[in-house]
Amino acid sequence: MEGTPSSPDIALRYMTRFHCIGPACENNCCWGWRIIIDKANYEKMEAVTRHSETERVRFKKAFRLLKKGERNLSSWAEIKLRPDGLCPMLEEDGLCHIHKTYGEEYLSNTCSSYPKHIRRIGDFHLGEVKTPKQIRPWTKSTIPELKTGGHLELSAVASCPELARQLLLHQDAVDVVPFDRKQISRLIIHPGIDPRDRRPYWRYLREVRDLMMQLVRNSSYPLEKRLFFMCYFANRTMGLLNKNLMESDADAVNKEIRLFLDPLLIDEVARRFEGFETPASLVVLLAKTVLRIGSARNTRTSLRDLTNTIFTSYIPADDSQINRQTPKRYTIDTLPTEHIHSQYLARKARVLETAGWRVDQYLTNFAAHYWFHYWQTDSPNLLIHMLRLLSEMAVQKFLLFSHPCLQEALDALAAGQEVPSDITSQQTDTDQKQPPDGESSAKLGSADSTDATSPSDQETPPQQQTETAAPPTQTTEPLTGPEQTEHPDSTSAKDEQRPEKSEPIDFIEILDKVAVEVVYKTSAFMEHGDLLRTIEKMLAKNELMGLAGAVYLVKF
Repeated sequence: MEGTPSSPDIALRYMTRFHCIGPACENNCCWGWRIIIDKANYEKMEAVTRHSETERVRFKKAFRLLKKGERNLSSWAEIKLRPDGLCPMLEEDGLCHIHKTYGEEYLSNTCSSYPKHIRRIGDFHLGEVKTPKQIRPWTKSTIPELKTGGHLELSAVASCPELARQLLLHQDAVDVVPFDRKQISRLIIHPGIDPRDRRPYWRYLREVRDLMMQLVRNSSYPLEKRLFFMCYFANRTMGLLNKNLMESDADAVNKEIRLFLDPLLIDEVARRFEGFETPASLVVLLAKTVLRIGSARNTRTSLRDLTNTIFTSYIPADDSQINRQTPKRYTIDTLPTEHIHSQYLARKARVLETAGWRVDQYLTNFAAHYWFHYWQTDSPNLLIHMLRLLSEMAVQKFLLFSHPCLQEALDALAAGQEVPSDITSQQTDTDQKQPPDGESSAKLGSADSTDATSPSDQETPPQQQTETAAPPTQTTEPLTGPEQTEHPDSTSAKDEQRPEKSEPIDFIEILDKVAVEVVYKTSAFMEHGDLLRTIEKMLAKNELMGLAGAVYLVKF
């Protein structure tokens, strides 16, 4: 192999802590997903099972070839799920038969890589690798080298519960750190960019992303203002950074980036933000959109159960014509508008008053993860990219603040009662048969600490220590630019992140569980389901696909 990377491969820190927890996972990924097998791995598995009649029969029942018109090197066969939706290769102990019996190298590319996502910046020296150009798998012995100016970037999708835990519950989860690609047994590298690309939107991907991640993690300001700074920068640069522009003034782009590193400009932008208010109509529109789409038949049952639970909790308890046991009398559209608005604001205020600093951590980490994991070049321009993030965060906030478990826990605390540790157990998934618990924490599909088995489905295609004490104010080392300095008027931000006294451990634990549940259940559905597209259409219909809409979503 020729050449060496000129810069280290990088990852977000949560990837250094993540490992598949196998049978202990509350939403086993070997259920309900469509798994496509490439030709090479199909033939490997077919060959290794020939030694046993039992294995041959099991293999034949588990896999089926795709039709000739659909078949190609990367899509050769698929796994036939059992009637209960589980993978036929899943054992009674919750572990994968293929991985346990033959080793990780016999898994499909999807099962070997999920939830990891690796993209490249720079050119590869491909050698003799002969695989489809779009998604290229390499083993340890055939890892490609990068030519000058390139590196790999490792992150993961948040639809995995354990990944969501590592992302949300550690204050330093989104620090950018180096990683060794040789520790990953099979690299599935997705398309990336060449930093020599002259198109400005691609050429400045790293500089713009570093600025956005620096802005969102600047704890000198409340989170809402940080998100507005990002929207304001995106709005100002739409004429310089978008997919339709083939050339741009490099000096103008660099000037805009430098401006948003200037505390004086940031102060002025913060003052402008204070004059905005979110209209009640948008709160209700968003809430009803989330409930309606989340309750649809084509939604994964786990998310549908969650949204239905929250919908039921909004039914007026004092309506004499309504029986709480028969909520079908009310529909999402006939729920009183003012009732939804007032209830949501009250629930949100209660949670933030008790543990606003913890919610700030969840949302900050998720926003930084979004900008690292989802490149802005996947969107037409920076503002659309921000609107998609803010829409997803609005869904998360509505489901989190509305969750009846949190309100019940806060009621118990207010009454001086002990909060049951299993209060969230009432919110169970009915969309799968849970595998039995096992003592082994062996991975379902990989021996790597940053590798996990999993499939993909129609919602998320394959091409793609819990801290409970109040944390100190977050500080961030920027990826580019000068060191962060604390803003002199940052009292409100500090108060939000560091309460004067530690909150009850039991409530924080419940809050953590609910936050993880909300994020992993929505992440699988947001991008590839109808919800994100529906929210975009709603914003466009109300002429809010711009800075005003972004502000309303920030304040939601």
